[in-house]
Amino acid sequence: MQTFKNLSLKWKIISLSSMLILLTIVIAVFQKYENSATDSVQQAYQMKIDMVSAINYGNSFFATKNLVWVDSAKKNLADYREIIANISGSHQKTLSDYADVFEKHFSSAVKQTKKMGLDQNSGDIGRLNRAADNIESFLMKTKKLNLLVEMLNTRKSEKNFMLTSEIRDSNMYKNEIYSLINHIRSSNLSAQKKPKIISLINLYSENFNDYVKVKKVQLVDTAKLKEVEKSIEVDVNKFIAEQSSLASSWKVTSNIVLILGILFGIFLSLYLAKIISAPIKKLTEAINNYIKGNEEINIEADSKDEAGILINNFNRMIKKIKNAEAELLSEKASVEKKVEEAIEEAEKGKEYLGKNVDKLLSEMNKFAKGDLTVKVEKERDDTIGKLFDGFNEVAKNIDRKSVV
Repeated sequence: MQTFKNLSLKWKIISLSSMLILLTIVIAVFQKYENSATDSVQQAYQMKIDMVSAINYGNSFFATKNLVWVDSAKKNLADYREIIANISGSHQKTLSDYADVFEKHFSSAVKQTKKMGLDQNSGDIGRLNRAADNIESFLMKTKKLNLLVEMLNTRKSEKNFMLTSEIRDSNMYKNEIYSLINHIRSSNLSAQKKPKIISLINLYSENFNDYVKVKKVQLVDTAKLKEVEKSIEVDVNKFIAEQSSLASSWKVTSNIVLILGILFGIFLSLYLAKIISAPIKKLTEAINNYIKGNEEINIEADSKDEAGILINNFNRMIKKIKNAEAELLSEKASVEKKVEEAIEEAEKGKEYLGKNVDKLLSEMNKFAKGDLTVKVEKERDDTIGKLFDGFNEVAKNIDRKSVV
């Protein structure tokens, strides 16, 4: 801390600014992780939407046998795979494997559905219908209405099986076919017609058996699809829950860091303002005290930066001013003493001059009245003393001449 105080103001500002920049970077990093976690949640939900859409489109295809739904399902599955490729962690492989299994069984189910027939005229259904139509047409021509009714009942069991895929409907169909063949054999049809109608029925039965075989494969695939759908839903929901929890944690952490960052930024701003304004405030108070007459001022510098240098220079300036004032007062006292001495000397000189003038006038008055023995006694050997000597010499010479 002391080292920081000794830094120049420039480096203090640079240091505090660097700390704020570093804090901003830390906050940005936390927000980046928060946004990344939030994006992962959005991706997870989108992944779920794509998978559910693919499943729904697949179900629509199986219900309507319209290939448009297959293309839509494959598109959503591709979008699902694209999202999986961008996520990380253990869920990526699991969800990717589920997508592979789903695509495998969906493609197989679509293939089997096409093989069975997309409408009444294609695939196994088309062949089955054509074979049944041939049988019904033949029975109509022979006018064997009782056999035709049995055939229609057989077709009813066929249709029921197509709708329900139940084994009982398949068994019922087989029983009715067996019964129909027996009735044909025991009927009064000619020997030439019986083999022909039985041949048609066998062909019809073979087509139905082919349809059943394909249907069973399709049922296995659709059952697997249901299992995969449930597994995908569970794992996707788990992934969503984990990502939501992670995003929530990052959001809380990011908010805490942001709040701490704001508080720390406020603290740094106040501290910066303090280290700049405190010395100036201290210096201003000292100047005001000095202006008010308090000359005993010595500010303590808390640092060695520009503010500390300014305070120390101010202290030196005050000291120099005090020294200059002391010297000025000393000089003033000396001058005043000299003036007083000069005045005193002048007073003494005036008194001395007046006294000697009076003395000289007194002797001159005596001399004027004829007293030639006058003599002025000098006190000093100065100009007045020399004047007195001259007067005395004149008086002495005149007195000498008067005696002669």
